[in-house]
Amino acid sequence: MKVLIINQFCGHGSTGRISTDLYDLIEKDGGECCIAYGRYSAPKGYKTYKLGGKFNSVEHALETRFFDNHGFASRFATKKFINFIKNFKPDVIHIHNLHGYYINVNILMNFLKKIDVKIVWTLHDCWPFSPRTAYIDYLENDKLPTYQDAKESKNKYPEVFFPMWNNYKRKKNAFLGFSDLTIVTPSEWLTEMTTRSFLGVYKCMTIHNGIDLKQFTPQKRNLALLEEYKLINKKIILAVASAWDDRKGLKFVNLVAKYFKNDDEYKVVVIGELKKGNIVDNNAIHIDRTDSIQSLAEWYSLAYCLLNPTLFDTFPTTNLESLACGTPVITFNTGGSPEAVDQYTGIVVNNEEITELVKAVDEVQHLSKNLCTERAKLFNKDEKFKEYLNLYKGES
Repeated sequence: MKVLIINQFCGHGSTGRISTDLYDLIEKDGGECCIAYGRYSAPKGYKTYKLGGKFNSVEHALETRFFDNHGFASRFATKKFINFIKNFKPDVIHIHNLHGYYINVNILMNFLKKIDVKIVWTLHDCWPFSPRTAYIDYLENDKLPTYQDAKESKNKYPEVFFPMWNNYKRKKNAFLGFSDLTIVTPSEWLTEMTTRSFLGVYKCMTIHNGIDLKQFTPQKRNLALLEEYKLINKKIILAVASAWDDRKGLKFVNLVAKYFKNDDEYKVVVIGELKKGNIVDNNAIHIDRTDSIQSLAEWYSLAYCLLNPTLFDTFPTTNLESLACGTPVITFNTGGSPEAVDQYTGIVVNNEEITELVKAVDEVQHLSKNLCTERAKLFNKDEKFKEYLNLYKGES
């Protein structure tokens, strides 16, 4: 079985790591895999195909900014990629993120509709059926937005200077018309949203993200780390993100840090890159983004709780990583984030309720570290990604 994976990244970020994890599992199962990607570099040891180069990404970004053309640039790079697909002759094509300034979805999808290859598409966000951006939510009438409404700022990813308002219609035309397409999402929340969109004409199912339980596991207490940051005898309220912005809820992390500024018992520690214009409150400790799993596992293991006040996430793996290290999770009731926990391993707080968020910090002490690690076993990546193998083989 030959599988071609298409994604924005290879080995970089959460979807990039999912791509390489799937590659490893496919090869271990006796298959052959190749990852086609568009941004950054790929780790060594993987068969890959890179679409375009830096110029292609820049040109695509410019078309996005000035013409609201995200997903409809990269024409030459996509036509060249189609020739690669013809030569590679995959049995399965597994699509992940198509946004990210690297591919022309209209050219790609028109080609895929004509070939006799099994197509699986994992949606990691709402971009394929949103008016324009990657992150949307239900309107007040409990319906999905099918036009550019006030909730979607032109400054949200993908950013535009001059919204043209027709990106939704063009995506709909590109993504409809498959005779056999299976859509997968990492959360029941996104599956429900997808089935209510125009993509609801296709089979849609949920396969939760998984993590490596050999790497994310309770670690020996790192006293040197505690001493370095003056955290001895502190209960660490940990907040982790690859990149912090408004969507990730940094505002609420800062509010919690201010609330506990005169409390000798608690200390907020924020790990992750700060997006432009975002700052960490001076009552918290900020540590820049790290790609070291060992370092993250040590911090999760030291923490009293993980604070994840995300305003939109499909199914954040930070929740799973924390549970696997024996640390309970506090999260808002938004997106698919609450699906990671149950009443014994986490506390779900009403969206943007800061008083409940602070109250939850005290209540975490009643949760069980042992049950957190047991809960994490439900999201063992080896078992979760085997569901994809079964899907490729028609056994799902």
